[in-house]
Amino acid sequence: MVFRFWSNELSESAHDELLRSDALLLGRVTYQEFAEFWPTATNPPEIANRMNGLPKYVASTTLGEPLEWSNSTLIKATWPRRWRG
Repeated sequence: MVFRFWSNELSESAHDELLRSDALLLGRVTYQEFAEFWPTATNPPEIANRMNGLPKYVASTTLGEPLEWSNSTLIKATWPRRWRG
């Protein structure tokens, strides 16, 4: 995936936001992409360790348990239409 508008400033902001986070709230697609990448990511270690260590709450009506990525909890609910992608 290529982010056309990625910059050092945006990278620093995302890094700071991640370090201040207590948990991640993810939808199914983002969860699946992250769960494929982050468990084996090693560079940079600070980010990989943080992503793998944080509690992850996954909103999905189609995923089933158990979720494969560590510290992941499935939130199975019907979401209001305005919150859907």
